[in-house]
Amino acid sequence: MPTTAAACGLSGREWLILTKLIDGATNKSIANELGICEATVKVHLRTCFRKIGARNRTQAAIWASEQILS
Repeated sequence: MPTTAAACGLSGREWLILTKLIDGATNKSIANELGICEATVKVHLRTCFRKIGARNRTQAAIWASEQILS
């Protein structure tokens, strides 16, 4: 996980879910891959959005990809 993601207070699981957004994964596919329910993915995403200041999935995916490139 990039240091900027950790500095925002993201957990390892939250970072993992954000990286899945970069690939365009749906909540359902993320849930299936991680073995969690879809509602849990939604909770993680809402928490991520709040921590990084994103308003939607697209902004969150862009933020995550920028962290990987920096």
